[in-house]
Amino acid sequence: IYGVEDYQLDIAYKPKVILKFIAVALSFAFIALPLALWGLLNSILPYIGLKIGLRKFNISRDQVDTARVLGSITLTTLFWSLQTYAVYCYYDADRALQYILSLPIAAAAALLMRERRQRIVSNIKVFFLFLRKRDLKQYLLKQRSGLEHDLARLVKLAKLPVGTYTE
Repeated sequence: IYGVEDYQLDIAYKPKVILKFIAVALSFAFIALPLALWGLLNSILPYIGLKIGLRKFNISRDQVDTARVLGSITLTTLFWSLQTYAVYCYYDADRALQYILSLPIAAAAALLMRERRQRIVSNIKVFFLFLRKRDLKQYLLKQRSGLEHDLARLVKLAKLPVGTYTE
């Protein structure tokens, strides 16, 4: 209901933890974000091309993942090669080398940003939720404890030989 993950119930929101979170989030924003934007900018054409290609070729459901991997490798290699060649033509070999070396790192940062952004936003929302509703964390911990207790009882029951259960 509240969008609280199980691990978030175990976080002790002490000043040291909050400061560490802020430091990680800020470094992520100031270091990874520009790198991720560079990766996104240089990979958007292969991504769009892959989306169009997957729709156009009408690939069956069991082949989508394979087509996505092979298509992304092929299109990314093609586009990055053409982009690197353009940098080489407009500038020089040193800039083209720097450019091509930056692309895999930037693309990885873009993928990481996509994954981590949701987690950071979720953690911020839960932190402020727990600040607004002070009793919610204890209530959820109590509910989790009750569920764990019920699950342990069910496991014990499942291990009993058939026909031996009595209440």
